[in-house]
Amino acid sequence: MRGTLVQTSYNLTQAELYARALTLRKPTRRSTAQRRQTSTVPATRFAQVSVQDSSTGTSLGNLVFTGSGSTWEVSNSASSSNLKNTGSNAAVQTQQQLVWRDVPTDPYTNFGIGQCASGDPTDLGPGSSAKHTQLRYALFPLYISQDQPTPKVPGGSTPTTVASNLIPGGTGLAETGVWTLDFGTNVATPQWINTDGTTPTTIIAVNTATGTLYVTGDVSAASQALGVSLTPISLSFTIST
Repeated sequence: MRGTLVQTSYNLTQAELYARALTLRKPTRRSTAQRRQTSTVPATRFAQVSVQDSSTGTSLGNLVFTGSGSTWEVSNSASSSNLKNTGSNAAVQTQQQLVWRDVPTDPYTNFGIGQCASGDPTDLGPGSSAKHTQLRYALFPLYISQDQPTPKVPGGSTPTTVASNLIPGGTGLAETGVWTLDFGTNVATPQWINTDGTTPTTIIAVNTATGTLYVTGDVSAASQALGVSLTPISLSFTIST
């Protein structure tokens, strides 16, 4: 009887050895195949923030905190305050917290939105320019909320009572987890949540004469009620570390 020709491995080329190894491997199902995963390791970034006219893109200055007035303002002369965010590596992140980095011992460290004064309206929306004596829309300045002993307000929350630099007694309503950070465009935008859970149009505007910042749902109505000209703005951030 003629025997079967057996080819020993030491007579095979590298290509033939690789082909033989492939035939011995168990097929992998698509459902169990390893897929590339997005990193879930928290990423901490520090950034400086500049301000642009949202209609023209013209630079208006830097975002700074004025210790004397205890307000956030736009300034052409002062350097931008540093803000910190600890999030994921996603390109766009919503309901993010921003923390003021420059003075870590200051009790008001979270950068958010809150009432000008206790008792002010808390829902943003279109305003009636004919009703100058009433704030029929909510008008909020940017503020720093208290980190201790009152914690920051979780993203997705409706207005919550906290202490702020504008209302230190802790009777003011505010939100801090309001920021959408787009790391593709390097733009930060706020999203206020009304008391009924709705998400209204949320606009940051500046009084260019004083540099004072506000957050409103109706720039025209806010301008008329305050008797000033407010300019809608956008916040651009530059990663520093």
